[in-house]
Amino acid sequence: MTENIFSDSADQFDSQETSEEILWKRKVLERWVEHKDTVLIEQEPTDFSDDTYIISISKIWADYGIFPQEMSLFPNPSPFINMLQSAAIGVMERRNLSFDSKYIYAIADPDHEGENDSMRLARGFMVAGSNGYEMDLPIILSKDKDEKDFDLFFALRWAKLDFTDSTKFFDLHLKKNFKNDLDEFSSYVRQIIWQYETFKIDRTALKFDSKVQLLNNKHERSFELWMSTKKLSNVVETVTEELETIVPNILGTPEAASLPVIIHFRKSEVEKALFETLKIYFEEQHWAPLQSLLAGQTIEGFVDFKGNTKRLVTYFLKLDDMKMVQSSKAELQRWLTQYFRCKNPTTKKMSELNAEYVYGILTFQHEIKRNVSAPLLDALNQ
Repeated sequence: MTENIFSDSADQFDSQETSEEILWKRKVLERWVEHKDTVLIEQEPTDFSDDTYIISISKIWADYGIFPQEMSLFPNPSPFINMLQSAAIGVMERRNLSFDSKYIYAIADPDHEGENDSMRLARGFMVAGSNGYEMDLPIILSKDKDEKDFDLFFALRWAKLDFTDSTKFFDLHLKKNFKNDLDEFSSYVRQIIWQYETFKIDRTALKFDSKVQLLNNKHERSFELWMSTKKLSNVVETVTEELETIVPNILGTPEAASLPVIIHFRKSEVEKALFETLKIYFEEQHWAPLQSLLAGQTIEGFVDFKGNTKRLVTYFLKLDDMKMVQSSKAELQRWLTQYFRCKNPTTKKMSELNAEYVYGILTFQHEIKRNVSAPLLDALNQ
């Protein structure tokens, strides 16, 4: 049952002067605008970049070139438009966006007395039974709330998108309406394809001479390609997450630590710039083995860095950000833990590096100040 949003204003007019009628109409319109704005503002906000991919009633009218007069004439003689009108009614009723039809001329034409159907139709206001509807409202549909009506508008919106926009359309609705459940979304879209691949739009009333198929093989192929890419992406993400958990533990074992590791830089001048940057943190007797390490050689024992682990690792992370390190983060972690010791902040003594902690810094699992002062390293990027 439609809520009466005009209860204390709409029935006060009693065959008075024309100006009083217009004042009454404007008051009714004011109440309607206030009500619909309150409802619409509660919709989940969307980014401007999502506007092409959301499913809204007003967008569907525009997609299929349906004029206000056509969407407001109910029942419309076109089966296609009449179907859209019925679906739109359901969408609006669920949001309490209908009103008693006796107020429709006040809302559609507040500045003139009387009942002007031409003005009502031109401004997109429809009467169906005892209710009135503003047909061009920017209502965003959702799967949970709109169910079968969402299915229809999903198919209609998708049918108007090219391949690139279709992939973004799938991405958006996978996230917003299916909570990133890829299996559920895949089943849903396949059901939509099956349901609407034989659906044909009678376009006679829309200035076309023949029936137009809504979804075709092109749409099915675009979805299958998107699914293949999505599945591959998910596999890569899963493997990466597992490696990020497993690799630090594996590489921290005594067996792995005993294997010699070397690292390589992409430019020969990196070795010299890095040595000049780091040598102030080492005693002079460690300069020669440090140079050997940076030159891609192995050494016996450790070199002792007089700062903390985070500072040491951050210099190499900076080079990695600059694409100057040819080795992987896992190799860099092994190399650092195999050859470097740092000062323990508690005991003030040199201690071996914690493999998991080093890997955490390299993969940004620990908060760090990445922009360490290193003019010689910065110059490599110039």
